Amino acid sequence: MITDPWQHRDGSLLNKTVMVPCPDPTGVHRAARVARLAQISGLLPEELALTLDDVAANGVGTAGMVSVARQFVADPRGILTLWGGYGNGKTLILQAIVNEFRTRHNIVGTYVRLYDLIEYIKAGFSDRATEDARTRYQRLKELPILAIDECDGPRLTEYAEEFRRAFFDDRYRLATAGHAHTILALNCDPATLPGDLYDRLRDGRFTIHHNTDPSMRPAMNWS
Repeated sequence: MITDPWQHRDGSLLNKTVMVPCPDPTGVHRAARVARLAQISGLLPEELALTLDDVAANGVGTAGMVSVARQFVADPRGILTLWGGYGNGKTLILQAIVNEFRTRHNIVGTYVRLYDLIEYIKAGFSDRATEDARTRYQRLKELPILAIDECDGPRLTEYAEEFRRAFFDDRYRLATAGHAHTILALNCDPATLPGDLYDRLRDGRFTIHHNTDPSMRPAMNWS
């Protein structure tokens, strides 16, 4: 906090108090801020350290997916949609993007599966809920960075389908205004989604990346 002299019209001086950020030469405050953001990231402790450098390319599709993810972190543009077969790294990319925004930019990001997102909102309708559904919806809707996995659940209920439409439309509007950015992962071709959803994802300002690589899981081991 510092004091600046300001002058009255009559020539006398008035001291005005101005708030300025405290210096943080050792990075202590930044580290504490990053730690707080990590607690609401939606990731397991082991997943919080994951970066895009940790995602091994299983082929050209995965390498391309890492490339578009890096571009998105450097210059986020609305909605990034990743789709392709099971096990080719889409989830890892979503989690790594959330971490990259948190550690590199101090921007709050959350990773969540669509099913868990819907269940979290539904729990707000309970009489025992500490926050109602509207409050929960609003908080998630306005997150600067939101990564939603498994967006193409094969058996969505009528409620879940209506929720997905409304929520994705809200995120779309925030994305086009530059206020929030969303990363989506699907196993199916986005073109098979309801027409209104697909039309928003294929907005020319956004990116859709198809990863044709096979699953990486069969090659994994404990070593």
